[in-house]
Amino acid sequence: MTIRSTIAAGALAALAGSWGTANAQGGFGPPELTTVKVRDNIYMIRNAMSGNVTVLVGGDGVLLIDDKFAVDHDGIMEHLKKITDQPVRYVINTHLHQDHTGGNAQMQALGADVIASENARRIMAETQTEGLPNILLDDYLRIYLGDMPIDLYYFGRGHTDGDIVIHLPEERIVITHGTDTMAQTARVLGEAALRKTIVLMAERIAQ
Repeated sequence: MTIRSTIAAGALAALAGSWGTANAQGGFGPPELTTVKVRDNIYMIRNAMSGNVTVLVGGDGVLLIDDKFAVDHDGIMEHLKKITDQPVRYVINTHLHQDHTGGNAQMQALGADVIASENARRIMAETQTEGLPNILLDDYLRIYLGDMPIDLYYFGRGHTDGDIVIHLPEERIVITHGTDTMAQTARVLGEAALRKTIVLMAERIAQ
C-alpha cells in the first residue's frame, strides 16, 4: 500500500469509528425543506424527513445526489431555482430506497439522467419502482459535471446491496448514503469485511 493509500485508509478508519462520513441520509432537520450552503458550488437540501439532496453546481448543469420522496419534488425544484438557473443533468441514487429515489421519474421527465449501481436498478425493477436509473455502474464510473470529476464506486453490500460511494477528488469529499453504511456492513458481513471494505475504498480513492 502506498503512503497516500495508507493516509486515506487511516482517515476512512477514523470515519468508520465515529460514523462521521458525509452522508445523504438526512433526517433530524427543520420541518420544511431548507437549503444549506456547504461550499460555493455544493449545497444540501433537507428537512425532518429521511433522505436529503446534495446539490453540485457545475459549468454546464446541476448534479443531484438523491432526490428524496416524490412529494418533495416541487419543493426541491423551488430551492434549486434559488441556487442556479442551470438544468438538472444528473441524479445519482446512493441506494434504492424511496427516500433517495422517489423523485427519479419526475427528474427524468425534466431530462435528467439517473445513475445507480447495476444491483440497485435490478432490485428496483423487481419491485416495479418508477424512474429506473438509465446509467449504471458495476464497480466504478467517472463522470464530469463541466470540469468537475465525480467518481462513483460500488464496493459491495452495505445498507443495501446496491450502495454507491461518491468521491469528489478536487473537493476532497466522500459522500455515502448515510452514517450507517459502514455499521451496516459490519452487522451484515462482519468486522473483517468492514476492514477490507475500508482498505479497498482507501486504495481505490487514493489512486
